[in-house]
Amino acid sequence: MDRILPEMTPERLLTIILAVAFLAAPPIALLYGSGPGLFVLAGALLATIGLAWSVRSHVPAHARQRLQTMLVLNGALLVAAVIALVLIAL
Repeated sequence: MDRILPEMTPERLLTIILAVAFLAAPPIALLYGSGPGLFVLAGALLATIGLAWSVRSHVPAHARQRLQTMLVLNGALLVAAVIALVLIAL
């Protein structure tokens, strides 16, 4: 029985990256410290922003405000993670 694998689109790849990164960030932080955990978390947030940005033109008009709010919140969390990384590195 042959399985037909779905085409690997950029959106599908970003979805996989963000899911793995959000799941991996806490164990990485516990095992290796807060720096690597924050780095993985920042990558997950960046992938989330990239995915949301790529689909924003396809979102219905009534949901665009929520998507914009989600982009702003994820951007703020990304900035906070990067600031925390810089402070940890000092």
